[in-house]
This record gives sequence, structure tokens and C-alpha cells, in this order.
Amino acid sequence: MNRSVLFFAVLVLMFFVLSGDVRAKADLSLTASDITFSKETALAGEKIRIFGRVFNVGDEDVSGFVVFAVGGKAIGEPQPISVKVGTYDDVFIDWVFEKGSFAVGAEIIGTRPLDEDSSNNEVLRENYFVDADSDNDGVTDKEEIILGTDSLNSDTDNDGVTDKKEIALGTNPLSPDTDNDGVTDKEEIALGINPLSPDTDNDGLADKEEIALGTNSLKIDTDGDLIPDKTEVKIVFLNPNRNEWKPVGSHLASVVGAVKMAVEEGNMAVAYLFAALGFLSIIFLISRFLHKN
Repeated sequence: MNRSVLFFAVLVLMFFVLSGDVRAKADLSLTASDITFSKETALAGEKIRIFGRVFNVGDEDVSGFVVFAVGGKAIGEPQPISVKVGTYDDVFIDWVFEKGSFAVGAEIIGTRPLDEDSSNNEVLRENYFVDADSDNDGVTDKEEIILGTDSLNSDTDNDGVTDKKEIALGTNPLSPDTDNDGVTDKEEIALGINPLSPDTDNDGLADKEEIALGTNSLKIDTDGDLIPDKTEVKIVFLNPNRNEWKPVGSHLASVVGAVKMAVEEGNMAVAYLFAALGFLSIIFLISRFLHKN
């Protein structure tokens, strides 16, 4: 009889144990990686959106709320969540940070049904750094320290180009003339020439020389006469701003036109005459030009 009672008791115990294992379990989960931000590099006074992603790792659909905290203090209102089994729900809240390093946390509360594993309901993401931009130039104080620029001056080298723009262009925010060609970065930017190269068009004439000469720092041959500016500067009678061949070309075009008309009319003698006279006049123009210069 005692054995029968003992056997029955064991069966009852096993029933309760097994029934406890197979019944549905409510369990929502948060980890540190589930907290993210609209910007990983924030500036003081800037509105940042804090996101939280809650996973349902249990066997029941669960609703509840998420409370966000900054520096151990709850912020804003609890954000409602509703999570189906095997899925997740995203919530967020906006917050304006001051300068500093902050621990940002999130906690799941008020679940229905009751969350049976509270060990994964609260999480903390440490060291969310918020920088300042003391001179409002778009470059953070931390970045300016690394670069060696002045965090209290938006244009450290006072060349008229902000530190932020110099960083974007690749010029030196600590030097008003990055390429040391005697033309400031601001002037080169205004002229459309390269502040990183002393000779933008690589024609052998420095940008500073071209500005003084009035030639085009972006063209090897300013006047388009097929003679490089550098060559024209070296030869006394040539001018890099004047196309030496233009008068000759115009005259040649007239001669060719006259010869063509004579040929079309069948008057070859006149055509030969025009050609000879044209050739001689071109020689005369060239010699006159050389003598004049």
C-alpha cells in the first residue's frame, strides 16, 4: 500500500514539473547593442534620437513599456511596445544632451503578461560622448584638438576660409597659403585655381606668375596659339595673351577664298596669281610682326 501511495505521489509530482516546462513563458529582452542613436558623434545642444529594440524571446505575445534614462535619471514618458513571439519592436525618444560622457539606459516595465525573466529587462550603454563646438564652425572641439586648430576661432589661420571648409578642401587650416606659392588659399579658391598646387595647370609657370602676367592659371596655352605660355614668356617678341597666328590666319582665309572662287570659275591663271600674292603677303605679315616685336 505504501508503495502504491509513493508511486502515485511521484506521478503527481512529475505531472506538475512537466506541465510547468511546457506552459507558455513570457520573456522580453534588451541588450546594450539594442540601444542606438541617430548620431554616434553628437554635439552639445543637439537633439539626438535614442532608439531601443526589444526582442520577444519567449513563447507568448507581450505588451508593455520602455523607459529611457540618461545618467541614471528617467527621461520622457514610457514608450509603449507590443511584441509578437520571435519578433521585435522599436521605440525611441528625443533628447538634447549637454557636453560630456553619458550612460544611456533602457528598462522594460509593465509587461502583460508578466515577464518571467527580468534579468534581461534592463540595460545600460556606457560612455556616449557628446562634444561641443565652441566656435560654431562645424568642427567639434575634440576634432580641433586633434588637428591643432583653435576651438575658439572658426578660422584659425585668419585667411578668410573657415576651418571646416579647409578640412573639406584638404587645405591647411593652420596656414593661409597651403601650397606656399604666394597666393592665399582664399584668393586661389576665388580664382578657381588649386590651393594645393603652386602650378595649377602644370605649365611651368607658377600661379603667382600667371596672375601677374594676366595669363590663365588653368590653361597651358592661354591665347590658344599652340605655343605654351611658358615658351611665350621666354621669347621676347611673343605674348602669352595674344594669338600670334590670328592675323595670319585671317589673311590666309581670305586668300584661300579668292583662290577657290577663281578655280570654280575656271580661271586658273587668276587662281595661281592669287595664291602667289597670298603667299608673299603672309611672308610679309610674319616678317613685319617679328620686326615690330
